[in-house]
This record gives sequence, C-alpha cells and structure tokens, in this order.
Amino acid sequence: MDEQLADILADLVMAHTDAESVDASSISLVPVDPMFHTYAVGDYWVKVMKADPKNPGWTPLHREQFALTTIIKLNKRTVEYKLHMPVTEPIHLEPVPEKLKKPCLIVKKITGQPLIKTLGTPSALDSAAIKKLGERIGCYMARVHATQIKGAGLLSPEMKGVHPGPWQKYFAAVSTAQWKHLQGSGVVDDSLLNRLANLTNDKMNLLIGEPVTLIHNDYTFSNIWEDPADNSLTGILNFAQSGAGSPLIDIASFYLHCFDANLWKEVKAGYEIIRSMPPNTEVKMAFYSSIFGMRAAWFYHQRGDEVSKNYYLNRALSEAAKVDKSFQTEASRYGGSNKPSYAAD
Repeated sequence: MDEQLADILADLVMAHTDAESVDASSISLVPVDPMFHTYAVGDYWVKVMKADPKNPGWTPLHREQFALTTIIKLNKRTVEYKLHMPVTEPIHLEPVPEKLKKPCLIVKKITGQPLIKTLGTPSALDSAAIKKLGERIGCYMARVHATQIKGAGLLSPEMKGVHPGPWQKYFAAVSTAQWKHLQGSGVVDDSLLNRLANLTNDKMNLLIGEPVTLIHNDYTFSNIWEDPADNSLTGILNFAQSGAGSPLIDIASFYLHCFDANLWKEVKAGYEIIRSMPPNTEVKMAFYSSIFGMRAAWFYHQRGDEVSKNYYLNRALSEAAKVDKSFQTEASRYGGSNKPSYAAD
C-alpha cells in the first residue's frame, strides 16, 4: 500500500466517521467489487471508482448509496416486514475528493467472505445449512423488490430508471443490443445466436405488464457474504448497478448462477415467505436465463475459460429448450461440467 494513499484514506475516514484514529499501515485492498478499489480502513470500507466518471454528480456510487439507504429504511419497518436485511451502511459520499481525485463512498465494513468460497469447498454445507442460507438469500432478494420504482434501467438522479419504460420496450432494446454485440464474437456460431435472438424476440410479449421494482442487478454468490463458522449471512453487497426492472432479473440471474439445485429450492421458498413470485415465473425465467447465460458464456469465452463458458452455454441453451425443444441438441454439446471453474471443488 502506497504510504501517501494510506494517509489520505485514513484522514478521509477520520474526517467523516467517529473513528478517532486509524492505523494507516493496516489499510488493505479488498476484492469486493470490480468497479471500485475498495480499501479496508479500520471498521470501514472506502470504495473508490477506478474509472473517471462521465458525471461526477451521479455515479455508480450514488446508485449504491440510494439503494442502501432505501433498504435500511425498510429494515426499520420491522412490524410490517419482520426481517432485517444485512447491508453495509453508507456513511459519506464524496463526489470529487480533493486528494483522491475520484469519487468515493465510505461504508461500514462487512465481515465474512463471499458465499462462492464456501460453495466451492467440498462438503462445506449440510442440508440444514443449505436450508438456512437459501431461505435467507430468498428473503433478502424479496426485500430488495419491496420498493416500487418508475421507469426502467439503471437508476437516474431522479431516483427512477433512466428509460421511461414500459419495461418490455426497454428490455427489447437491451436484448437486441446484446445479440448484435455477440455476433462474430466466436462464443458460438452466429446461426445459433440468430435462432436465440429470434426466440427471445418472439417471446418478448411475455414481459407486457411486468411489475417494476428496485433490483440489485447483480444478485450472485460473489455479492452474498456469509460467516463460514455458522453459515449466517453477513451482507448483501454491491448495489452499484441497481436500477428499475422486473424482479425476475434478479431471480433469473441468481437461478442461472446457482449450480446447487437444493439451494435454489430453498431460495425460492424463502422469497415466497416475503412476497409471491411474479406470474409465469418458470417460463419467464427460461426466457431471461437464456439471454443472461449467453452473456456469461461470452464473458468467460473472452477470458479463455472453457469450463465456465461451456457451463453457461449449457445453462442458456437448456433454458431455451424449455421454450423451444430444438435447442436441446445444442445444449447437450456443452454438458461436460456441472459447475463453472470458479466454483470447482
């Protein structure tokens, strides 16, 4: 750690928190969110943007602050919700600190580790632990979806989606852009991409009338932290991509990345403790998961990770096959792994 940077971070935390002193030599970089440099400074994290923002007055850190503040307000309504969602508390947002030069957000530190580390350990979880974790993961996801938001897409400074909506119009544009982006990428033959694009375009009417709520937009194992000693959830992290969208964005994304069928069963049950699943969930999840799965396959294709790429190709095409059985043949070509490489035992 650069001494000058450590001193700047220590001074920043002492200026905006009740910390009377900070040992600058103990400050460390924590792998929390790829968008930011996150530094552990005493009892706090300082999240600093890596890239220069287009608009310092409204950055991913502003979105995170809004989402966290919203959830903390919900946590106080214990009579109605009877559930306290563990999120980090935003302390101070500095749009352009004089010395750091890039926006930063000071938050309370979360203890524990990403759930993906536990799930990647053989026999780390018994059935009781899976039930406990899954139920809470589902409950907390439903808590995020308790807030209605206008518009669609990433949160804007007006605290609504950047797109006026309706949801299906926004998502149709996003989906079209994705298929165009994947063309020629080499992740699969373009002819197969065209078939998937046609399938999703034909089924876009499924999204008419979708409710729009606050969504996390990256509700995956890496952003769910737990205490490995007792398997209690310690925090839901990284709301920087939060926005206005169908709750099925989070539900289908988690389902896609969940390689443990028993855990998924408990997550779904936990969600329904708080709120009902959206109408036609199974069909719509197949629709969303086929799109998200191809995006994930492309991500790992770019990084040369064939195991993860094939895992997500199998998931995407298997979901597409639930809507159109002709995709089952292609799905079987990529069925060699039941986990992505980052979760291998």
